[in-house]
Amino acid sequence: MTASTSRALACACYISGSGLTRSRRGGSVVCMVTSLTNFSTWDIHEGVMTWTSPEQPASIILLTTLPEMHMAVTVDIESTIKLWDCQSREALATNGLFSPCQSLKAVITKDGPIVLAGDTSGNFYIFRIPDLNQISKLKVFPYAIDELHCSPQNKWIFLSNSMINILPKVFYMRSLLRTSEFSAPVSTVLKFSFCRRAFWTPRREDRITLMSQSSYSHIIVFGTFDMKLEENGNQIIVAGKP
Repeated sequence: MTASTSRALACACYISGSGLTRSRRGGSVVCMVTSLTNFSTWDIHEGVMTWTSPEQPASIILLTTLPEMHMAVTVDIESTIKLWDCQSREALATNGLFSPCQSLKAVITKDGPIVLAGDTSGNFYIFRIPDLNQISKLKVFPYAIDELHCSPQNKWIFLSNSMINILPKVFYMRSLLRTSEFSAPVSTVLKFSFCRRAFWTPRREDRITLMSQSSYSHIIVFGTFDMKLEENGNQIIVAGKP
């Protein structure tokens, strides 16, 4: 079961590793924002609340979960990010973003579990779990990071902005997590305008399909790109080839 993200009061995210099952063994538990300043977990089979957070000082705007570790991450309107085990009354860790959060994701990588976040100023952050210490922060776009998608094995990170003159980017995850091994983040720009959706291919770790539709046309266009690491002198670069 992979992590999922929801806008506040929009939908529920699975927090149980088993996800939705017909068997009651192991249970299927979801996490959802139940008011502007509160979120809780629910047992789907029993239809009962199993835990609730204390009232928060600011409205929750984003929620994501890491089912493999039974953890949840919230971001509030004051750009405060918190990690929860959905058992304790208080958050396990807290940190902050420079601007309001626009996109949020929690994943497990070869270097351990992390939280990925993009704010409205175009900054991209990586925080370590469980202490939420900041691993990386970089300016990606002049405006908000609207979309954030990791490849199936979390080798790549796709970032995009909805404005027509800003092209999407793909980053090599390892270059952001092991900063001592790389002089700079390894990334590429995908030459694909009006990008509205992105889909990583489940069985092809390096392949991504993008969908575009301009604001003045109903025509939908799809483009597929293969990511590839290449050596350029003493540097490693990434190429996105259609």
